[in-house]
Amino acid sequence: MLVKNETYLQILKNKDQRKRLVHEICTFLDSSQSVQEIDALRTENRKLKNANSRLRYKTKDWALKKEEYENEIERLSGEISNYLNVTNFWYEESELLNSQDKRILSEPRKHASTQTEGAFVLEKRTVETQTGEDGSSYVVEDSLSQDEFE
Repeated sequence: MLVKNETYLQILKNKDQRKRLVHEICTFLDSSQSVQEIDALRTENRKLKNANSRLRYKTKDWALKKEEYENEIERLSGEISNYLNVTNFWYEESELLNSQDKRILSEPRKHASTQTEGAFVLEKRTVETQTGEDGSSYVVEDSLSQDEFE
């Protein structure tokens, strides 16, 4: 029975404590301090919601700008690639033309035609060699050698 009495007393104490707490809470809520704090909390909550909304908008805006920048980077990369391909093509073409020009310029020296074979060398000509006639007088022509011509 003693245990039951102690339990009953504890319940009563708890009831009293609860009543006191409820009374303190009600008193606090009715006080002007609590009204000010509630208003301050509401104001702070509104500010946080507005800031959150602005951040969401900015995040979407940044995502759109990021996508635009990525698209622009991709487009510019493609253009640069095209320019490089064209530049490489023309570089290779010019190298090919230069090598062909060098080959063409060096070929006549190697393969002189039979008509001009002796035209650029210094030689002594006579009337006999020019006309096929015998004569005692010699006509001497000095032609330019190939080295002097260049």
